[in-house]
Amino acid sequence: MVSKPPKRMQVEITKKFQKQVDSCTDQSVRNKIANLIDKIYRTENIHDLSNLKKLKGSKNCFRIKFVQYRIGMIIENDLVILAAFDRRSDIYKYFP
Repeated sequence: MVSKPPKRMQVEITKKFQKQVDSCTDQSVRNKIANLIDKIYRTENIHDLSNLKKLKGSKNCFRIKFVQYRIGMIIENDLVILAAFDRRSDIYKYFP
């Protein structure tokens, strides 16, 4: 009997997210973002990620936090859309 390979998440990065990450000058934060994206690619279940929280008032919007930054993401089935990246004090003004 042949087993199926594990199902992986698909990741889509918006232009806004890319622009916000590019404007971040802290190299350690940028490395953490790269590691997080790699974890998302490798995970079978997105809810296994640490610091993932569903946002109130939205059906499929989530955030991941680290230090004073937040990543806003939209999760639909096996697709993760990285939509926003900003400081904690600013991200909730425009995301979701």
